[in-house]
Amino acid sequence: MKADFGRRSLLKGVGAIAGSATLGLPSLALAQTGPIRIGVTNALSGPNALYGESNVVGQRLVVEQYNRAGGVLGRQLELVVRDDRAQAAAGTAIAQEFAGSGIQFLAGGGATFVAIAYCGLVPELKMLYICSTPGMAITHEAFNRNVFRFNPNAYSLFGAQGRVLAERYPNVTKWGAITPDYAFGHDAARVFGNALKQYHPKRTSKDFEVAKPIVVGGAQTDFRPQINSLMNSDIEGLFIGMPGAPEVSFLQQARTVGLDKKLKVMGEVSGDVVLLALGKDMPDNIWSPVFWPYEREPVKSNKVTQQMLADYNKMTGKRFPNGHVMRGAIGIRGLLEGIKKAKTTDVPTVIAAMEDINFESEIGPYTVRKADHAGMATLFVGNYNRVEVEPFITLKEVRTVAEISVIETPSPGKEYIQ
Repeated sequence: MKADFGRRSLLKGVGAIAGSATLGLPSLALAQTGPIRIGVTNALSGPNALYGESNVVGQRLVVEQYNRAGGVLGRQLELVVRDDRAQAAAGTAIAQEFAGSGIQFLAGGGATFVAIAYCGLVPELKMLYICSTPGMAITHEAFNRNVFRFNPNAYSLFGAQGRVLAERYPNVTKWGAITPDYAFGHDAARVFGNALKQYHPKRTSKDFEVAKPIVVGGAQTDFRPQINSLMNSDIEGLFIGMPGAPEVSFLQQARTVGLDKKLKVMGEVSGDVVLLALGKDMPDNIWSPVFWPYEREPVKSNKVTQQMLADYNKMTGKRFPNGHVMRGAIGIRGLLEGIKKAKTTDVPTVIAAMEDINFESEIGPYTVRKADHAGMATLFVGNYNRVEVEPFITLKEVRTVAEISVIETPSPGKEYIQ
């Protein structure tokens, strides 16, 4: 039987977890001296660790930059990092621990289930939560004023990607998708498909078709039956909605039977983190969200990016960070700029300051939309190809889309239905 992963049932479940976690929470006077502490959770083990570890690296880099410059409000910054294992119950327990120790600011929760649990919990804990997950519920039915999302949502990311591929490949008229059976996967495939239908120059032709997505298990690792089905279909373009380790497995298995050669183009959701993990096993001609195109102008000349790259090299000894390093960094940067603007760590005052904030990020000017606390910047969609030297992938082509041109109309507190 197909599991029910609808948003309303999901919100009901995590709301129960969040509510039970606040029982017995002590009332603490929050110190206004000493370091400003920021609680960070992410998946640092399991299949999502590929993203979580990169996010935390970016967060640490930003905190080190601000500490070198004297901190914020004359106080040093401290990250307190925990592994939420991409589980709502684990994340909720950690958030309760943070609040009990006087931490007012929470960041991370990269998995949608964890992020939605935090949305229901942070008003009770009187915390401000910085979210980076693209799940649509965060700025819609799960929205509250204590939550800000830095980084684009599924509508922006995959609407932009679908638009770029529709316009870039006008002769690819048979499209398919393979996606996991949970909210993010369904959102991503639906938004991508709808963008194809809206922007493809042959969308009214009888030859144009966007097939119903193939749905797979969220933790599935053997995709041979689905790959065989795709090999026997007339699909010319494919959208891959599985993030993380499952996507690595899918692409490795697909390449062994030549699916990448049969298809004219593939789109995927993870960005370069999965492609870098594949290395020499990466197929050619994949289009992805490019979260941090640091080798392309105008980002290459961005002073914030240049400093981040130098700091990354010094911290890790590596030259090629993946884009999820920046995804972790940008939310912490936005929070710290909000605290600076508020001139206090008082949570309601910081919230008000962040509702009208503009700052320079690694990818250029960044703003927050007051209505739903959605962060906005320039979106990049790129064509990655395999090369024989480290890091074994290269950006062949990058296209830009102004996020404000593709982001959905705000409807905080209401489910978004496209």
